[in-house]
Amino acid sequence: MDGLSETSEVQSSAAKEEICTFHVKGHCTNGDKCPKLHRASQVPYQWQVKRNDQWRFFDDNLNNKLEEAFCDPVNDVIERIKVG
Repeated sequence: MDGLSETSEVQSSAAKEEICTFHVKGHCTNGDKCPKLHRASQVPYQWQVKRNDQWRFFDDNLNNKLEEAFCDPVNDVIERIKVG
């Protein structure tokens, strides 16, 4: 497995791309009609990779590892992330 979500969280560039901060805080009243993305993991970030003209999300485990590595000021470059 490459860490990409195999669920319905595959989207074209025309789909919802901005995370709904109201949903993250538990206060979005728009539900399915919200123009912004609602993530099940309730985090205000989402790492993605573009493959075949589609943006694909990383699964929650790798998403968190990427965010930790990116936010660590010791890292100048991130080449590989150990999964598992």
